[in-house]
Amino acid sequence: MASVTGAAKSLEKENLIFYTARKQISLTKNGFKMASELNSKHKTLFSFFHKILSCKKSDAEYYACEIEHIINEDIREKIENLTKILLSKSKKN
Repeated sequence: MASVTGAAKSLEKENLIFYTARKQISLTKNGFKMASELNSKHKTLFSFFHKILSCKKSDAEYYACEIEHIINEDIREKIENLTKILLSKSKKN
């Protein structure tokens, strides 16, 4: 349990969560923004790996989880746009 408490205190110091011992943890505005951005990256990457590269769902999930933490928003947008273009072209064929 100590590692969970340490992680919670660390996230609280970074203003990402509201934390009180033995109470419900909730996201701050900054925490919600970061979680939303991470979720968006994950969805974009998963879609690219699964729908474009034809990776198995489990592999697409794994790769998305690994990469979502290191790409910036600009790269996410470019991958999303590329995915949309390639999917629209494949539907026309």
